[in-house]
Amino acid sequence: KKCITHFNKNEKFIFFPLHYEPERELLIQAPYNSNQLSLIYNIARSIPIGFKLFVKDHPQMKDNGWRKSDYYQSILDLPNVKMIHPKIKASDVFKECSLVVTLLGTAGLEASFFGKPSVVLEETDYSVLPWVYKVNNFNELPKIIKTALNSTVDIKQLDAYTEFVDENSFEFDKTSYWYQFNEIFPYMGFLQELNISKTKMGDFLKDTEKIFDGISDAYLHKINEVI
Repeated sequence: KKCITHFNKNEKFIFFPLHYEPERELLIQAPYNSNQLSLIYNIARSIPIGFKLFVKDHPQMKDNGWRKSDYYQSILDLPNVKMIHPKIKASDVFKECSLVVTLLGTAGLEASFFGKPSVVLEETDYSVLPWVYKVNNFNELPKIIKTALNSTVDIKQLDAYTEFVDENSFEFDKTSYWYQFNEIFPYMGFLQELNISKTKMGDFLKDTEKIFDGISDAYLHKINEVI
């Protein structure tokens, strides 16, 4: 009830999408930035006057029963912060926001396709793009946000980046693989253990040998190209 369900055209805002928890990106790739409440507090203090910070939870948190209500209330207690209702599509947020600030998720890259710059708190593949700004020190955050807000997305450079990614990618039917994986090893949730016997794992690897051979061949081909 406290989340916004539509956007006021006269309200300028910066978008921060919460990461799913528990998640490897937070625990492994960004262990020093894993406290997202602290991140929101620092970002809210760093945005220019006239802007608000809009926060949206990850839709998959529904599978975990969402976060505790006091977690959301801590966000709402900040005077220049609002929460976006989970039913709002991320694409609709990208259309209306002025800037995206993300830890290291794909939201920063997705924003580029809507002509919006972004700020990342950890190094990412797409942070090579000139309108994506990496924060090395939180003391720099206010200045970086102001700089990012005044930057523009270069479509030609974005096209060049996507072409580069495409040239260095290979086809992999991840959906079919996961269906096959889940049939053998039913998903019990992140917080539950699943006993897997050596025989069962051996049979699975044998059945999926062609899939993994294809992946290894693609990597070897790219390694040989570089060498």
